Amino acid sequence: MRPTRPSHHQFVRSASVTLALLFVANGVVPLTHSSGNLRSAVNSNGRRAAAHRNAPMNLTTGIPQGESHSIRQLSIATNDIVVDPKTQTLYASVPSSAGAGGNSITPIDPAAGTLGASVFVGSEPGKLAISDDSKYIYAALDGAAAVRRFDVASQTAGLQFSLGTGSTPPGFPGYGPLGAEDIAVAPGSAETIAVSLLRNGVSPRHGGVAIFDNGVQRPKVTPDHTGSNVIEFSKSASVLYGYNNETSEFGFRKIAVASCGVTVFDVREGLIGGYVTDIKFDNGFIYSTNGRVVDPEAGTLAGTFVVVGDGNPVYFRATLPDSKGGRAYLLTNGFSGSSVKIHAFDLKTFLPLGVLTLPGVTGTPGSLVRWGVNGLAFRTSNNQVVLLQTSLVAPPTVTVTPAPIPTPPTYTVSGKVAEFNNTAISGVTLTLGGTQSATSVTDANGNYSLGGLDPCGSFTVTPSHIDYVFSPSSQPVALTNVPFSIRNGNLSASFNATRIIHTISGRVTLPNSNTGVGGVTVTLTGGQAATTQTNAFGNYSFSGLIGGVNYTVAVARDNYTFDTVSQAVTNLIGTKTVSFVGTPRAVSFKQATQSVGEGDGKAVVTVTRTGNATGHAKIIYATAPDASFVECNVVNGQASERCDYSTTAGVVRFAPGETSKDITVPIADDAFTEGAETVKLILSAPVGAEIGAVGTVTLTIQDNDTPATTNPFLDNKFFVRQHYLDFLSREPDQGGFDSWVSVLAGCGAAQGGLGSPSGCDRVHVSSGFYRSPEFTDRGYFIYRFYEAALGRLPKYGEFVPDMASISGFATPAEQEQNLADFVAAFMQRPEFKAKYAGLATAGNAAQFIASLEQTAKVTLPATLGVAPPNQPLQYTRAQMIERLTSGQATPEQTLKAFVEQQVVFDRFFFRGFVAMQYFGYLRRDPEQAGYDDWVDVLTNGRGAVPPSDYRHMIFGFIYAEEYRQRFGQK
Repeated sequence: MRPTRPSHHQFVRSASVTLALLFVANGVVPLTHSSGNLRSAVNSNGRRAAAHRNAPMNLTTGIPQGESHSIRQLSIATNDIVVDPKTQTLYASVPSSAGAGGNSITPIDPAAGTLGASVFVGSEPGKLAISDDSKYIYAALDGAAAVRRFDVASQTAGLQFSLGTGSTPPGFPGYGPLGAEDIAVAPGSAETIAVSLLRNGVSPRHGGVAIFDNGVQRPKVTPDHTGSNVIEFSKSASVLYGYNNETSEFGFRKIAVASCGVTVFDVREGLIGGYVTDIKFDNGFIYSTNGRVVDPEAGTLAGTFVVVGDGNPVYFRATLPDSKGGRAYLLTNGFSGSSVKIHAFDLKTFLPLGVLTLPGVTGTPGSLVRWGVNGLAFRTSNNQVVLLQTSLVAPPTVTVTPAPIPTPPTYTVSGKVAEFNNTAISGVTLTLGGTQSATSVTDANGNYSLGGLDPCGSFTVTPSHIDYVFSPSSQPVALTNVPFSIRNGNLSASFNATRIIHTISGRVTLPNSNTGVGGVTVTLTGGQAATTQTNAFGNYSFSGLIGGVNYTVAVARDNYTFDTVSQAVTNLIGTKTVSFVGTPRAVSFKQATQSVGEGDGKAVVTVTRTGNATGHAKIIYATAPDASFVECNVVNGQASERCDYSTTAGVVRFAPGETSKDITVPIADDAFTEGAETVKLILSAPVGAEIGAVGTVTLTIQDNDTPATTNPFLDNKFFVRQHYLDFLSREPDQGGFDSWVSVLAGCGAAQGGLGSPSGCDRVHVSSGFYRSPEFTDRGYFIYRFYEAALGRLPKYGEFVPDMASISGFATPAEQEQNLADFVAAFMQRPEFKAKYAGLATAGNAAQFIASLEQTAKVTLPATLGVAPPNQPLQYTRAQMIERLTSGQATPEQTLKAFVEQQVVFDRFFFRGFVAMQYFGYLRRDPEQAGYDDWVDVLTNGRGAVPPSDYRHMIFGFIYAEEYRQRFGQK
């Protein structure tokens, strides 16, 4: 709130040029004048004033000598005077202090200087306003807190209406009924008035501006303090001007008038300046009582009429612009109401044209009006109405160019959208809602503007952008209480923006479970493309996506089916959760634990397949290798593959529709008392399926022995079965088993034992296993891969599982597939890949063959002789290279063919024979010295032992104490 100045006077001290005036009370006296040098006017910048609206400067010397003036004074108490331009009749508001005829509107004939019949209007009429068609005069009834309408034609008082009670600020008991400080009648609408409401007896006194139609107030009223104490309509009923003359804000206001009432459109502080200053409108300009002239539509100062005084205070009392006469008049007085003067100025040049001093007129003058050809009238606080005719008043003969009629004001809401660090956000759509609709988009600086807002509207501005959220989310646009500093109807609504991280995330879980599925490939298409995988908990996320567009999320993982393979996300905003349920095609043991008796001979373990079983599937199984080599009589709860079971390994294959397969683990019924022992069977490397919930089964072998039992080694049936298990890695077929047992049973008194004939003894039977095609095509086949491709002996822990993986009962096609699978897996081992990195390709065929030859220490033949019957295909060196180069053979087929060449077969036969004696009989890696010795004996012979005497070597192993102690005490 700006401070209210206590004084009600505005004055200047300056030199004076006067015209002498003779005065006779209540009479008419001819007047003469004297003139002096006149000063030029100055504009708002203190410079010499240019012509109105930039017309060329035109200085004048004043009123010609010898012209006359006349004056009359009527003794009547008045509060205000207006003139009816049609009849040139003056109308005065007469207070109750006038006695008879008080509380009235009284007509005055200025030419005759006579009073007409008073018409009672109500308690204490004050401010008057006449409509532009002279139909009505509106009088503020200060004693009744009301306004009364006076019908000029019928000279009767009509409609009377109160002005309400106004608001009550905190700490004030209430202002009571509102009065009228100023009234303005709307042009072209005699039934509509604007009232500057007055709060009586308090400061600040302003109570807002309201519009009344035939006494009915429109809803919207301007704010009370600070506001417009004095008001004037423009040439349009839609535009009202007002001025704050009670506080130092001195704001000049443009006010929009609409069907709902009034709203402030523009405020310019200090444009006029001065307490108690009044304003008048004429042909597009506002004229103030202190001489300042304002272009109200431009909001600028057009110029200033400068009053030149005599060094004493000068008080500005009234202004009268007269565009038809081309002049403006200011009414001033000196200290204590003395030296009342009329100042005339040129409207275009702002230059002074003359000053008329009226001695004898006392009291504070005001209410200056023009009448007749050259008449002026005003009232004084000493109950005088002064009627003046003077040549200082120009006749209304100027051809006036009408000023443009202001267009009805509409408001604009504008602002900025920025992040909290004030970074501007472009491309934000601002939507206007409410009684009007419109949109705007922020520019590179984050600015926007929405114009054309009706003063009566109710609006909300809402920002939107797919990548941001806003604070506030929307803002109402209030036209009922616009900012005090509003300019050109511009309202402000700015927003803070926070970036949205558009995200699609979710989870893949097992059916009816909260268990996540890892390793699922999640593919995003649409607005952006991306691929990720679920983590171990089944979670995935795509972040930083483009918002407001559509996406598709698809999932895939080998050996899984999903409740749906893809889901659509429409118009992504913020975070969207998209989850899936994945069902694995799983291979699993039927149960996690299983028991078998030591005397049962075997354990049958079931493998099941779940999920979609329409395709093929396979999985590798194998018994877990011994953690360490221990004697078979050691009791530690851990079953040994040397004594308690046979290493079991292989591939379970499921044809379409198959869901269950059995694995057989051979159990050895040894003679040791060892208690229950366990071995694990493990699934690995599934194809066409996942490893299910039970990937390992723990097999418990229940002991059936008591102390001092006989070593089962002595039993021929046990001896033969163990050869099947140790060297062919399978249970015996019944026919083969019976045949071998029969051979031993018929071999002398010892039934094949020591001292039996050599053609049927245990050495003979054992050698039969070594020389069988089954062993040669499997065991020695695997052995040669290590020697020929890696240049070393296989380890026991490598050979036995490899052997087991291609053993067992199988059709020729199945056996060939087993061999192919082994070769493919062998070539993927790190040792092989490191040795032949990049060579096992068609483009490097020659280098690959050469490297294999170097490792195996062989040279493939350049030509082929007669191939042995029933042997694998043989190739020359050139053929091997050509087949790989041309694509006739894959790298896997090439390696297999190399190992099957006769030169390779022959190169490692004795070495392999010896190594597999250790692997088969002793179930361990050979010690180097013993191995080398046996190879030398077999190769070169020794003493009475000729070369290639395999019986000598086999006898050494089957009757070795270490072999016999695998099964019981020696």
